[in-house]
Amino acid sequence: DSINLYIYVAESESNDVDVVTVPVEFEYDYDPPKVPSSVTVVAAGETIDVSWTKLSDEEDDINYQIYYSTQPFSDRSEVPSGNVVTVSGAKSSATLQDLEVGVEYYVSVGAKDIFDNLGELSANAVATPIETRDGFEAYKDAGGGEDGGFCFVATAAYGSYIHPHVAILRDFRDTILMPSDLGAAFVDFYYSYGPYWAELIVDKEPLRSLARVFLLPWVLLAYVTVKFGAVGLCMMVFALSYSYRTVRRSVNHRIGVPQLYVELSRRTSR
Repeated sequence: DSINLYIYVAESESNDVDVVTVPVEFEYDYDPPKVPSSVTVVAAGETIDVSWTKLSDEEDDINYQIYYSTQPFSDRSEVPSGNVVTVSGAKSSATLQDLEVGVEYYVSVGAKDIFDNLGELSANAVATPIETRDGFEAYKDAGGGEDGGFCFVATAAYGSYIHPHVAILRDFRDTILMPSDLGAAFVDFYYSYGPYWAELIVDKEPLRSLARVFLLPWVLLAYVTVKFGAVGLCMMVFALSYSYRTVRRSVNHRIGVPQLYVELSRRTSR
């Protein structure tokens, strides 16, 4: 689209006015963004994790808006004020927090472009936050005698009980640690102090970030062990050991350690 900008220039003596027409072009997109697809919701504790398929061709020009309500809705005006989370177009997920346990929530995702055009909302997806219970707690409620509980530190570090890394650590605990006496003793020790450690980091993002870095190699170890068993674990240890020796040998060669060692040996032998 374009408009004409009229500039009036008046001469100081004659007061004659000249009109200069300058065409000015500007860009405006009247088409609203498309509707995000494949919207899924997963409830855990007091949160709902929402994910969708990104509108990849419009990533730099839009924001996603996640609306939620305890009643079905089809329009933004029907959603209570404040019940919306906005994320950038580069994201394809968000977490709704501080929700009421046991209450059914309706969730829709829409897009808004840089020209403030609002796209239509996706169909309502429904989820009900429930009190998250660990498998071992259910086992104990059913009469089981072994100890168990939440993955306290991992859940606090990653912010969600259903985070994939937390799930890997749970599988490692259930399938590798608990069947053995030594593993069960370690789990018992962890659940004695885990809640205290989790409480220390849960509301401190720097400590949570540090905990995630610390947990990463353990997540890898747990995944390989659960997926491939003892053979996979041995192969991973061998690969890491070989890589370490290779890197160390390369570094020593670059700084001349072998030559220095030979020279010192010669002088000592004299």
